[in-house]
Amino acid sequence: LGAGFTNQTEVKANENGSPREVIEELAAKNPVIQNIRLRSENQKLKESLENAMDVAG
Repeated sequence: LGAGFTNQTEVKANENGSPREVIEELAAKNPVIQNIRLRSENQKLKESLENAMDVAG
C-alpha cells in the first residue's frame, strides 16, 4: 500500500447507477485499513480528551 492509498477516490456506479467511492468498499473488507482508521480516530479522541481536560483545569 502506497502512502497515497487512502487518498484514492476512484468512483464506480452502484446497482442503481449512483456513484460510490471504491475506497470505502475496500476499507470495509480490509481489517488493516480498519485498524489504521481506528488508530487515527483514537488519536483524535485522545487529543480531544486532553484538550477538554486542559480546559476543565
